[in-house]
Order: sequence, then C-alpha cells, then structure tokens
Amino acid sequence: MVGLTLQALIVSTGTAVLLAFSTVAATIILIMAFLMLLVGTAQNRFLQPLRTGSQSIKRGGGLLLIVMGIWLMILAIWVDTFAQLFPG
Repeated sequence: MVGLTLQALIVSTGTAVLLAFSTVAATIILIMAFLMLLVGTAQNRFLQPLRTGSQSIKRGGGLLLIVMGIWLMILAIWVDTFAQLFPG
C-alpha cells in the first residue's frame, strides 16, 4: 500500500495520488471492520465458557493466597529455626 502511494507521488499526478490514498484508506477501513467483527465473534464464542469456569479459578486463587499467608506467618514466627536450616 505504501508502494502504491509512493509510485503515485513519483508519477506526480493529482488523480493518481488521490486514487492511491483512497485505495489505502478503504483497505485500512475494511481491515479494521473485519478485525472488529472477528474479535466480537471470538469474545462470544470462546470467552463465554471461560467466564462460567472463573468461579473455580477464583476459589483456587483464594485458597492459594490463604496457604501462602499461613506459610509467611510460620516463617515469621519461627524465623530462628529457618535461619539455621538455610544459612546464608
């Protein structure tokens, strides 16, 4: 597309430049419209099952946060014991 515009500028006729610009603009508009439709379809088709399964992911993440919090409290309470295990 850039090559088409450059060729029109080299030829340097106003009609050729306008035609090249219009072609590039129309192509960009078509590509953007196609991508918007593609993303909309993908969102409805592929993301809907993920949304239904997100509850179990949230529960698993919450459980992981609880376990890590308990582990950090254990490390803080028995810091001397862990310092002897991992000298540094």
